[in-house]
Amino acid sequence: MTPTLDDLQNQIAFLTQQLQAALAAQTATAAPAPPSRFTMGRCPPVPSMTLAQATFFDNGPSGSRKKHTAEFAVTVETWIVPPDQIKLSAWQWKKSIPLIEYDTFKLRFDGLLNRGSITPEYHEILQHTWKKLEPQIGATNRAMFGLISTKNPGTVYFDNQFAIVYVENRIPTSFQLLIEGDDLFTAKFDHLDMKGQPLKGYAKRQARLAMCDFHSNWSTE
Repeated sequence: MTPTLDDLQNQIAFLTQQLQAALAAQTATAAPAPPSRFTMGRCPPVPSMTLAQATFFDNGPSGSRKKHTAEFAVTVETWIVPPDQIKLSAWQWKKSIPLIEYDTFKLRFDGLLNRGSITPEYHEILQHTWKKLEPQIGATNRAMFGLISTKNPGTVYFDNQFAIVYVENRIPTSFQLLIEGDDLFTAKFDHLDMKGQPLKGYAKRQARLAMCDFHSNWSTE
């Protein structure tokens, strides 16, 4: 018997349902994909981190460094995969953050508020933090601030995501990463990498933190 048009349409509908059911079952049983590497976007939450690394760069005083290069910067790398999946060459988030001197930082965040680049709530957090860290008279150890941002194509600042590095005689003495109410802090730096080799180029000090069981040479804590 020759199939009718209704028969063909019913068969197509049945096969479509079977295919959709198979795809749904495959998706439900598939292992979750590992986090991808990215240098754009927000920093991952601190509680999700398994490793973190902060490398302090001294690019030299004005007149001796490349044009449009910050005098000081900190490059932060974070890993959020479980310890048995960590590959040091495959971080999940990385950002180079220019550092701003305490004396000029207020001008920066006031200007960002006036231009609408940051929210009033974020401005209040920055102002409160800045006032709290006012240096004592004669102090040589001073706070420097770095705001986490991205290009989109203009600069976009992420609310309540910034770093504070205390610097004395052009050497960092502490590093703090503040991410949406949580923070990561260390006052332990090394002039060597985890393999015991001197840092290269403008990289002067490195802080490495492990929030899991990892290689014994990793952490500077």
